[in-house]
Amino acid sequence: MHDIKAARTHGIIDALTEAGLACWADKGYQGAGGSVRVPFRGQWDRLSAGERAVNVSPAIRARVSAASRWDSWT
Repeated sequence: MHDIKAARTHGIIDALTEAGLACWADKGYQGAGGSVRVPFRGQWDRLSAGERAVNVSPAIRARVSAASRWDSWT
């Protein structure tokens, strides 16, 4: 089962949203809705300077990378 389907099936996205918690996820969660935030999609040279800054932000990259690594361990 894909991560986003598991998150929806188990009510994780709804629970995060109801608790008012923002959550960063990778691009595989595009369209998840609720409080799930994903990096901007598109070719690098077509993103605005602000979108590029968000995508390379250490805080975002660290959280998404850590989650991706954890997922591969389980």
